[in-house]
Amino acid sequence: MGRILRREHESERSAFAALLTTGMLVAILVLAGLAAPSPAYAGELQGTGTAEDPMLIYNTGDLIAWCNKLNEMGQDQERQQHARLMNDLTVPGIDGTEYGGAVTNDVIAAMNHPDLQVTEFDGNGHLIELQLTGSSALFQTGGKPDDTGVTTIKDLHVIGSVSHGSSAGTLFGSIGEEGNPSENRRIEITDCTNQANVEGGPSAGGFIGSYYDNESGEGSIDIERCSNFGDILSSQGHAGGLVGSLVEYSSEFLASSHRSSLEYCSNNGAIKSMGGSFSTFYDVYEKDKPETIGGCAGGLVGYSSYKSTHFVIGHDYNQGEIYSASGIGYSGGLVGFSDTTTYDQHTISYCYNLGTIKTNAAEAGHAGGLFGFTLYHVNNPNGCQTLEGSVPADAVSGTNNGSIVSKINMAYGHGYTSKQVLEGVGVGKSIKVTVITPPIQQV
Repeated sequence: MGRILRREHESERSAFAALLTTGMLVAILVLAGLAAPSPAYAGELQGTGTAEDPMLIYNTGDLIAWCNKLNEMGQDQERQQHARLMNDLTVPGIDGTEYGGAVTNDVIAAMNHPDLQVTEFDGNGHLIELQLTGSSALFQTGGKPDDTGVTTIKDLHVIGSVSHGSSAGTLFGSIGEEGNPSENRRIEITDCTNQANVEGGPSAGGFIGSYYDNESGEGSIDIERCSNFGDILSSQGHAGGLVGSLVEYSSEFLASSHRSSLEYCSNNGAIKSMGGSFSTFYDVYEKDKPETIGGCAGGLVGYSSYKSTHFVIGHDYNQGEIYSASGIGYSGGLVGFSDTTTYDQHTISYCYNLGTIKTNAAEAGHAGGLFGFTLYHVNNPNGCQTLEGSVPADAVSGTNNGSIVSKINMAYGHGYTSKQVLEGVGVGKSIKVTVITPPIQQV
């Protein structure tokens, strides 16, 4: 069964919840007063940047110095780099305990590194507090180009807020560029959580505002064992708990393209899209699909379009409220609008929804427990369930909801296990683990 684990900041001023087991949410409560003080800033970075000896980041000064060092070495060398967070980057606690400092607009400006292409950034179980109004995310964009490998961000937990007029997220604002295959990127995010509120313009996501891979199919996106608890709002477009808009475009199927996935993830925050108007991609022979849609909202992704890759959505669930305010928008527990034509390259399995799905659409059928819209022969889900009453009475049945049930059956095959993978919570941290079972049906 699914579980929630919460680790509270030592000041008890904030908390985040972490998905740190295979398909399980775990709550980590850090005992107040037992954390060691932050190590003194050494004056220069520790570590050589290898996998065995990563750069160590204790405070925002180190974060700035690391990014400046990446700028100096150039992209080829950057793509070999590893870094590890060694302290919570948050403001001092109410008891005066010093931490590494929050990431503000001034810190982002001093970092001066909008494009992260390292091999790995290991959060090491620590918090990063974002206080951003002039920046779209911790990094504007990121990921490695196809032939250079994958950029991985793991075990990082975000609190605070991000507000920006362009596409916004906590880790990346926008990855990839339509019409520019040279910007196709490969990114992997694992064992991360977001409790920050995010507000963006064209798209907003808990981790990534928007992702775009062009015709070549060289990019890939994998998000596994991650969870969103923040409120995500797009004022002009798509909103998702993980990614606001996710497009892997191709005019034809490319057999050699990389696999992408969203697996063992969950959304627990409120996801809202407030407007916008967009053309859909694939309309060659799909007469039932609208050519124009409004802003869409989904527990995982607001708007998704993929044809060039084997795309897997599995063992995911939504507990948050999903809402599209547009008269032509769509809302879904997993994906608001799935814009896809080929069905043999998509796997949707063992997912469920028990969050409330709402739309302001003038026509019926714009909401679903799994998908607000998907073609009848695409994304046929296996072993998926939607809680009765969580979707409007006019919601499309079948593919869009999986099975409508009066109670989510956690033994139905959702794939969750009790295997814990929590390791290395951080220097000086004393913890205890509390297991909390989330509600599996509405009261």
